[in-house]
Amino acid sequence: MDSRLVVSFVLAGQSPLRTMLRRDALEDVARRVASYSFLRLLSRDESNRYLEHRCTIAGADTFPFDAAATDAVYEVARGNLRATDHLARTSLILAAEQDGKVVGSNHVIAARKQVWP
Repeated sequence: MDSRLVVSFVLAGQSPLRTMLRRDALEDVARRVASYSFLRLLSRDESNRYLEHRCTIAGADTFPFDAAATDAVYEVARGNLRATDHLARTSLILAAEQDGKVVGSNHVIAARKQVWP
């Protein structure tokens, strides 16, 4: 069976998965993993460009976050993509509920309290 390809799969998980695969009981599985990859945290500049890109592909005509808001998103999320998405989306919702056209740092702070009480 080892000489021919029977099935291929992608095993995805958080950082502890790689440690788990180092256990003796999972040695056979770990030997068959062809490649390991991981997402690193974004830098401040990358985080800002990521937010701009997400807004552009969502169809925004203008970037809805002011400079203080993008800084606040980075300071709270620390470059984590999932946290950045969740925080930015919640901030946009809060700004829209207040009829705001621009997301400010006050929206990000309020969103942080909702997302991670």
